Amino acid sequence: SNSEKRDLLKKLGEFLDKLHNLDSSFVQNLSKVDCHEKYSFIFENVKQELSQMLSNSQMKYATELFETYVGKKEYAVPNESILHGDISLEHVYYVDGHISIIDWSDLHISDPAREFYHLFRSLSEEERKICMNAYRATDPFFLKRANVYPLLDTFEVLLIFVKKNQEERIKEFLIRVDQDMIDWKLQS
Repeated sequence: SNSEKRDLLKKLGEFLDKLHNLDSSFVQNLSKVDCHEKYSFIFENVKQELSQMLSNSQMKYATELFETYVGKKEYAVPNESILHGDISLEHVYYVDGHISIIDWSDLHISDPAREFYHLFRSLSEEERKICMNAYRATDPFFLKRANVYPLLDTFEVLLIFVKKNQEERIKEFLIRVDQDMIDWKLQS
């Protein structure tokens, strides 16, 4: 029901707030994803591998997107946290007013805003607000980063398909780049 989904989203926001505020110093074997380093590397590959494939407007968008994210200090991640790494409604069970979260195989340390970008793609604006109202993000650029990560990751996936020479998937992701350009313009 609608009220159950609202309760699930509220509890999920509360849970993620607690998870992201755990002391990560006690977990020494978790992998760490440095987002700035990752996206700087991806952008260099975009310039080298995709500049001939992308249209002028797509390349202009890629440059603006990556330079905005990678080049501006306000987008720097203020603190890294323990992340589930693959949070989505498919991994959250709601029974008798309680949530359980499964599939912890992608557990790692990174920017907590990355936790939300998969989730946000499957939620309406109202549902996002319910979840985020229960999550106490104090970083003023948190939501901006959460919304930019999927746009950046489109290029990462496109690079993978180019390396594997998967023409149909390349075409699909070039279309996604165009769709993402629209989303970026709406966010800017």
